[in-house]
Amino acid sequence: MKRIKIFYINILSLILAFIVIGCAEESSSGVLELDAGEPMILESETCLTVSSSKPVGITDSFFSFDDRIYIWIHWMNVEDMRDVGVEWFEPDDEIPAWSDVQTIDSTSGYAITWFYIEKPEEGFVEGEWSVDIYLDDDFQRSHIFFIN
Repeated sequence: MKRIKIFYINILSLILAFIVIGCAEESSSGVLELDAGEPMILESETCLTVSSSKPVGITDSFFSFDDRIYIWIHWMNVEDMRDVGVEWFEPDDEIPAWSDVQTIDSTSGYAITWFYIEKPEEGFVEGEWSVDIYLDDDFQRSHIFFIN
């Protein structure tokens, strides 16, 4: 019987805390506001190809003999011309194996970009790769993927 009372007291305390915190006049949560006005990546994926501006074959595992590896990026709040860049890193290497830059311009505030790296003659080096994404030279996000 004592356990049941303690259980109900704990539940009541949680509900009361939720009500008090939820009734604050000003929000102080750490929740990301998706439409905060700053350019940002809404979504990004490594994939096998891109068709009709959509990622196809979303994966983080590729084969050394794949012809290309893509990074697909969906942006929001990009109403001015912006430079998007990527740097591809081979396993255990701090110098990019390949880099590329595109300029995007959107009247709607949304943009989709994608980049790819082509297979070298000898195939991709096996191991853990990464691709870093930049907007106007500011780091935005990194993806890790594997080549088998």
